[in-house]
Amino acid sequence: MLIIIEMSESKIIGKRIKFNRDSNQISISINQRVKPWQEGLIFAWVAVWVICGFFFVSQYFISEDEKQKLFIIAFLGFWLYLLFKAMQILIWRLSGSEDIVIQKDVLNYKKSYAGIGKVKKIEINSISNLGLVKYGEKSFKKSYESYFWSMGAEKIGFNSAKRHILIGMQLEDKDAKLLLELMNSGVKKFK
Repeated sequence: MLIIIEMSESKIIGKRIKFNRDSNQISISINQRVKPWQEGLIFAWVAVWVICGFFFVSQYFISEDEKQKLFIIAFLGFWLYLLFKAMQILIWRLSGSEDIVIQKDVLNYKKSYAGIGKVKKIEINSISNLGLVKYGEKSFKKSYESYFWSMGAEKIGFNSAKRHILIGMQLEDKDAKLLLELMNSGVKKFK
């Protein structure tokens, strides 16, 4: 049973999924926004991380010990990697989405960071085992990736000819089931 709320031309499932369906395609967008206070915490995390980095850079210029300078350079490499990951999550939470378009013979999937991302084209005939992802009740992956400061905990997965695809990050169970129904109907229709 598919519960749909009408909103002009777009329809929604839950709070985060919008879709349009016509005779040529089904387009789905899963918004990755979180609550404003959570966005604020992620922004504060990034800001504090940047301030800490500036502190370590200043220590490089103050220090006269070559071993200490070498340690600071190595630490800054680690710092830059984590800054990149933190910025990626901030952009994901502010303007990220998972975009799915099901058309004749092809399913296009894109993780969109502020509109930027690579589209994966999957032939519909190669799709198998489309269903809900089962995590163990005490799964580390489910536990870690289900928090707002991380990416992951996909709810829907399928196999294609070349790879295993996971989509629907951090969806509520009922929304994931409704999205799965929509995707199954689209795959059957456009096969």
